[in-house]
Amino acid sequence: MRYLLIVALGAMALSGCATYIFQKAHDPYGDGYVVAREKVVVPEYTLGQGTTTPDLAVARERFARRKSVVEDYYKKMGIMENRFKENFYDHLAAMVKLATGVFRVPGLIIREYRMNHNPAYRARVRKLQEEQDACEAARTQQLKEGLRAYLDRDLAGEK
Repeated sequence: MRYLLIVALGAMALSGCATYIFQKAHDPYGDGYVVAREKVVVPEYTLGQGTTTPDLAVARERFARRKSVVEDYYKKMGIMENRFKENFYDHLAAMVKLATGVFRVPGLIIREYRMNHNPAYRARVRKLQEEQDACEAARTQQLKEGLRAYLDRDLAGEK
């Protein structure tokens, strides 16, 4: 019995269930309904044209249609995380970093010293970081445009 309870609790923890709540929208979304995933409002689940929000029945229909695609885009953008990654990978990665931290410390000390004492190295690292940030911003913008295009297609099919 005890083993069955542990297995059931473990399955529930790893099932990927998220709590979704339909709630009244606040500014700038108007008087309709939006969906909150784990107390964070995700307006793309129910948004209409512009920033309008629908009544509860239409919001439920839109949520059922859009949920998987919107979450996929959000995961690609790094706004949401996969449940498996949250429950397994992140903990495993933290343990590996803790175990290998002793071997990484000398390299971190050397990099920090070079950043503080070598202006050419500092400029090169900052330039590389700016390029990475620009690439990430472009990728995120492209994903946002793809999500907006999906929402527009969904609204066109709704009419």
